[in-house]
Amino acid sequence: MAAEEKLCNILSEKWQNATKTRSYQIRRERLTGTDITLTSFLFNRGANFYCLSYKKDGSVRHTLIDAADSRYRSTIVNLLKENDILPTDIERIILTHHHLDHCGSAALLAEVSGAEVLVHPNFKKIIEGTKHGMKGRWAFIGIKPFNLLKRHVRYLSFDHEARSGYMRNIGGINLPILDQIQIGDGMLEILGYSHEDKSHHTSDQLIVLYTPRITKNFKPTDQILFTGDLWLMNGPLTKGFGSSVLENLPIIKHVNRYGLRILHRQDLLTKEGLKNGFILIRVLPGHGEEFIGSRILKNILSKGDILVNLGFTEYSDRSILNKDEFTPKINEMLEQSYFDFVQELILWHNLGYGIDEIFNLIIKIYTALSGGTDWVRADREEKRMRLKEILKKLAADKKYSDEYRRLAATTYKELEELHINMKHQCRR
Repeated sequence: MAAEEKLCNILSEKWQNATKTRSYQIRRERLTGTDITLTSFLFNRGANFYCLSYKKDGSVRHTLIDAADSRYRSTIVNLLKENDILPTDIERIILTHHHLDHCGSAALLAEVSGAEVLVHPNFKKIIEGTKHGMKGRWAFIGIKPFNLLKRHVRYLSFDHEARSGYMRNIGGINLPILDQIQIGDGMLEILGYSHEDKSHHTSDQLIVLYTPRITKNFKPTDQILFTGDLWLMNGPLTKGFGSSVLENLPIIKHVNRYGLRILHRQDLLTKEGLKNGFILIRVLPGHGEEFIGSRILKNILSKGDILVNLGFTEYSDRSILNKDEFTPKINEMLEQSYFDFVQELILWHNLGYGIDEIFNLIIKIYTALSGGTDWVRADREEKRMRLKEILKKLAADKKYSDEYRRLAATTYKELEELHINMKHQCRR
């Protein structure tokens, strides 16, 4: 397939192009090696939500992760039915957090289905109005939160005195396992926080890790991480009407720049842990397109990354990197990142990924490195350029086998064509 055709296929699936025809996309797939069907509801206005469907006691049952923006309450039941998801067959709804774009239809779906709604323990005081005035906000748009609270909600607990191994360490970050749920041929782990930290997006945030129960031919990308608003490639403020205005306001730039409380610049430590904690994993976020999460990204150094490794901040003056005193350290850093990158590719191959699969994974990672605020966009562009430099170097590196060198050369050529075509696409 020609590079331009591949680019069109990629861009046609990108979030921003979906908005030209309708406000949402729906995708359905059978998860590898299981009886589980995943239906993804990807919205331009409001948050994504996901449905896992499987057999239980001879009947089809469903688990929802998040429950659609409140603006879709009048259509959500029909939308589910149109996609072969009978609301009466929903057995549970897992809410990543209390924001209405993620849980606005939860009360309605819980009433229709009788489903159990699983939430973080901090959800209660937020929804009852002791924090942020959420009770009034819900009532204002016609939602009756107490119906949800009294009849359907199960507050997950941090009380694990009777259990061992209840923490999952991901990239150096300890996340409590609030619950483990078997669904069909898979397992869900609900991970949360045991503390309140104002740097977090919300104090009731959950993420959900799906793992198939297959052991034969298992690959890391058979796992899925549902991240809500914790790990996004493009945050809510960078989408839709007014986003370009918002992200360029001086106060927004200031907030973004210093990592203060803004929607797509929060939970930075945990997000960094997730980015570094997986060899490879599919990430299904609360907003925007699916992407590949991989610790290989830490080996693709932008100038901001280099500055941090030198002891500066990522926003420091780039001219620092031109000082002779730092040249040996920078060269050593780049050489080590190159070596580590190639070792990751070799590991992928050893884990069962074919050369064509590795090619496609690199293309997906490259393509996802786009968008965001001005600074984020520039940083991602630097990473894309660095990725091509690494591949070009590998293509000529006789320390490695012809197979890896050919992979690098082919992928580099593809990325060069994609880069040219994407620039052309942006000008149109």
